[in-house]
Amino acid sequence: KEAKKLRDIVKDNYKVVRTEYNNCDVSYVDTDPQRAAEVVNESMRTIEQIFRGYYIDQRNRMIAVLNAQVATMDSSINVLTDSLANMRDRYGIYSIINPARENLQVSDVKGGGAGFGRGIEEIQNIESVKDQLVIDRTKFISRINEYKTTQHEKDVKLLHILSSARPPAKAKPPGLTLTTLSCALIGFFFSCIYLLISTYYRRIIVIER
Repeated sequence: KEAKKLRDIVKDNYKVVRTEYNNCDVSYVDTDPQRAAEVVNESMRTIEQIFRGYYIDQRNRMIAVLNAQVATMDSSINVLTDSLANMRDRYGIYSIINPARENLQVSDVKGGGAGFGRGIEEIQNIESVKDQLVIDRTKFISRINEYKTTQHEKDVKLLHILSSARPPAKAKPPGLTLTTLSCALIGFFFSCIYLLISTYYRRIIVIER
């Protein structure tokens, strides 16, 4: 029961507003200024931890998916490597003949005989697929390392606090407008009471006469 009462108090006095600049204004109203400031600052730290946990969880999921993909690509690369080694030994072709490799001048391929041309084409096709797999694998590993770096870096804040809550140096007065309005309402209330009482006694006096 006490915990529910405390939650209701916090719920009634705690407020979060999103501004037009995509910022968040967090406020808490309490009779103790120091306690109000501590509640706001702790809530901002908690929000940052929750957001960081969500962010890290998404990164971990991506790392798991990329690791599985890298393992699959490793198997494919090994199969293509074995196929290329066997074909090179079969046709006696040991030159690099993949035109897909950038900044590489392809040298003349020595050899000949029946099936030599087909061997060049097959090796070229397999080399292009293998090279692309190696490039993609490198990109995936680079992305995995990037995710692992950001998720363990505690100094990198995902939410930036523009200004922390601080207890005011002096209490803020209600202000002239609020003071005038309050005095007017109080004066109106007591005026009504005075008019009711005076009217009541006048009628009593008239009835007695």
